[in-house]
Amino acid sequence: MNSYALTPLIALIVNLTLWILIYSGIKKTQSSTSYQLYIGFVIGLLFFEFLNLSTINVAYNLIILKYQSIFWLLSPLLFLNFLHTLRNHKMLPYFKIILSLFVPVMIISTQSNLVVAGVKSYYWGNDLIAGPLFLPLLVVTFLIPICMTIVYLLLIIFKKSSSKVATKQSIYILLGTILTVAVISLSDIILPHVLSINKFPRIGASTITIQVLFIFFAIFFYSLLEIKIDRAVGYIFRHSSNSILIINPDSTIRYANHSARKLLSVNNEDIFGTKISNILKNDDEYNIKFNFTNKKVWIGNAKSLKTYLISQITVRDWNIDYGKILLIKTTRRDVV
Repeated sequence: MNSYALTPLIALIVNLTLWILIYSGIKKTQSSTSYQLYIGFVIGLLFFEFLNLSTINVAYNLIILKYQSIFWLLSPLLFLNFLHTLRNHKMLPYFKIILSLFVPVMIISTQSNLVVAGVKSYYWGNDLIAGPLFLPLLVVTFLIPICMTIVYLLLIIFKKSSSKVATKQSIYILLGTILTVAVISLSDIILPHVLSINKFPRIGASTITIQVLFIFFAIFFYSLLEIKIDRAVGYIFRHSSNSILIINPDSTIRYANHSARKLLSVNNEDIFGTKISNILKNDDEYNIKFNFTNKKVWIGNAKSLKTYLISQITVRDWNIDYGKILLIKTTRRDVV
């Protein structure tokens, strides 16, 4: 076996291990699902990279490189979708369009020479000969999404309203992304396809593992996909008869127990992601930043407002605020 094939093989094993750990250890959410989908594409990319460097039959290498190009072209879009679901708890509005691109990209890549025109062999292995659509597709599906990702992360980092959790998570993801993009751009794009320098092995696919590891660190250190507030939810929800809301740092509602859903006449799916200001009618007196006890608020519709007492406490760990627990108690008095 080509010794250079060991690099993608090791990277493949690392990514597969991380995928299994995330699958078994993280609560299933749209964020975790979209991240697993992204890592799945990275695993596919590394698998074909390993096959390419392990195979010496040019005909097989051409087929392998054509299929590998599909994963190269769509992975950045899936990563951008992951970032969106992480912050907004839902898929990108055009995510279905991204998935629909899979079919035409697969057909164009595998059934024509427009993306991959051929194969070149070097001492370290095989590389593709770019077809006429290779660079245009690379710009649309790789460079533009990556630039959007970096801008998106920078906005979160420097936005004053961003929570400490979001800022620190974004810094780690940004560092991993910049390192990965720098190596990929130099190794797999600039040197071979811009400067026509082919004496160095291609390590771009394996380098994506750097980004995956940075995100994985954020997952377990800052609980990026499963906020530590979830650990308190189960116990409190099971043992309290009070109406309880779990509030994210951005003032959106993450959970509501049965009593709270009954009080508000909603189910958890309807209230998930709703701003707390949409619930409290005198929300000018409410501030997500502070803890308080027995603050009087109004809840209800225009025809029947009722007064309630709310108390708020912070869930905090490693000097980071992960959100608030809001307890609602009725005073049994109608306002209107």
